[in-house]
Amino acid sequence: MKNVKAENILISSACFRQRVTLSAKQVDNLNDEELSASLAFEVEPFSGIHHSECKIAWKRLSDKDSSSQIFDVIQIKTSDLIDEQRKAHAKKKKYFAVTSQLDDSINERIEDLPYIEFPRSRFLSFNAPSLIVLGAAIILAAISFDVFFTQTKISQLKREIAARSILRQRKTKLQNEISSARKEIESIIQRRSSEESADNKVAVLRNAWQVLLSSISEACGDESFITSITPGEKGFSAIISGTSLSPDTVAQTFVRLTKSLQKSQSLWSISLGDINTHSAGATTSFTCTVILNHTEAK
Repeated sequence: MKNVKAENILISSACFRQRVTLSAKQVDNLNDEELSASLAFEVEPFSGIHHSECKIAWKRLSDKDSSSQIFDVIQIKTSDLIDEQRKAHAKKKKYFAVTSQLDDSINERIEDLPYIEFPRSRFLSFNAPSLIVLGAAIILAAISFDVFFTQTKISQLKREIAARSILRQRKTKLQNEISSARKEIESIIQRRSSEESADNKVAVLRNAWQVLLSSISEACGDESFITSITPGEKGFSAIISGTSLSPDTVAQTFVRLTKSLQKSQSLWSISLGDINTHSAGATTSFTCTVILNHTEAK
């Protein structure tokens, strides 16, 4: 861009100004034209000016080697730029570019701002040399029309590619955030499920011994009584020793105890041990083993 003196730059309220921050990775591989297209795309939501209907100028404010790049961006509608150029001609003062209004709070100068040059127009006088130049220009324009059209299309495609590249990066970032959120939700659900399962198991174990003692009392009745309950060899097991009137009543007591435990839907399993009849069949001693299947607690 050719340097334009401050006195030849028109200050206009038609210009939109915005600071834009991009990561260095987004701009490292972009040339000036592609970078301008990306900045126009970034400013568009704030200015309301479509990136294909504007002119843009920018100035880098940060160190080029830093991880984030900050740009001072000036944007104006193409139609507004033409109107401002007409106003400049009407003032009969040589204006070659336009920029936004200054920020008086920080004592800005025109030299500190980026600016947008007016389209250059050249008018030829109708003398012989001018007609020759004009004719040559027309012939050249006709010959190079296809090339010009192709270059314009390529430039437009580059701007679209740069804009889509930014969209893809944003989409990938959002997808990663959604994936992380879903994993966190699944982790919370699993933890809650594990906590509920642990609470249920504790409740089952807390209630198991009460259920067992209640079932023993119900099963013994007046025919049998328990002499001891001792811990078994395995965890959550016990050996029950008792005395009954006869082997038959031992069997009846065992059956009632089994049914009582099944009825209470406990996790106790029971197996009958030794049965011994004493002194002329007056009493019969017995043992049985109960085991709590605590691993089945949900």
